[in-house]
Amino acid sequence: MPDKILFVINKTSGENNNDWQAGIEAYFKGKDVVLEFYHLPDPVDCNSLDQYIKDAKADKVVAVGGDGTISLVAKSVRGTPMILGVIPAGSANGMAKELMIPTKLEDALQIIDSGRQTYMDTILLNDKHLCLHLSDVGINAQLIKNFEEGDTRGKIGYLKVAWKTIIRRQALEVTIKNDDKSFCRKAIMVVIANAGKYGTGAVINPEGEIDDGLFEIVIVKRLTLWGFLKIMLSLGFDNKNMEIHQTRSVNILAKHRAHFQVDGEYIGKVDKIAAIIQPKNIRIMLPQA
Repeated sequence: MPDKILFVINKTSGENNNDWQAGIEAYFKGKDVVLEFYHLPDPVDCNSLDQYIKDAKADKVVAVGGDGTISLVAKSVRGTPMILGVIPAGSANGMAKELMIPTKLEDALQIIDSGRQTYMDTILLNDKHLCLHLSDVGINAQLIKNFEEGDTRGKIGYLKVAWKTIIRRQALEVTIKNDDKSFCRKAIMVVIANAGKYGTGAVINPEGEIDDGLFEIVIVKRLTLWGFLKIMLSLGFDNKNMEIHQTRSVNILAKHRAHFQVDGEYIGKVDKIAAIIQPKNIRIMLPQA
């Protein structure tokens, strides 16, 4: 029987007006596959999406969108025989960059069609949020909140809110309980990292691997305006202002409630985060090399 591929398309992602379905149908024309499409409504009904994916009984389920869309689809395919695919169609596409998936539609579809299958870890946060890529508490989460509330998308919109966020930044006071250790830190943000770099290309976690059964806690102690500009220019973070701890689980307690985001989705303010690794619970399509 031919493979069945379900494409979950978020037409509100990113800045373009591509006809994703037409492009996908053109690529697979004449190939021995069955295609199905689900266009995400706005707002998204997560329960309806989950039920649709499970009822579709597809071999591969492909997220066409940004990090938030990938995360939505991943929640439904984790722990099942279904294989996750990614077509980058967001503003930053941080997860796609991490996985070396190209933004050109034809190249990304080639991976869906004939790439390699592998497994990746995920992180469960506060018993309900699934993290594939990078989550954090502090200034970056606040920046994402301001960006979502703004009226301009893409890097221009990001830059518009960045200055205000940097100027108004506030330090965190956190207690981190990691395995048998407990320590306190002052920081501008704390990152829970399953991967290595943000959508800008800036590497926050040089030790990041998506399939090693571990994740990293990255403590960013301070961030200057120049440091932020380096991030925007993909020059990376200043290592002397960072501290990294590798673990399988962690509890983070903040003295005051702080902004929290998961894979680019703003969650709200929290004062505690419990994180635990879920090893190799998603099958995913990646480039051959």
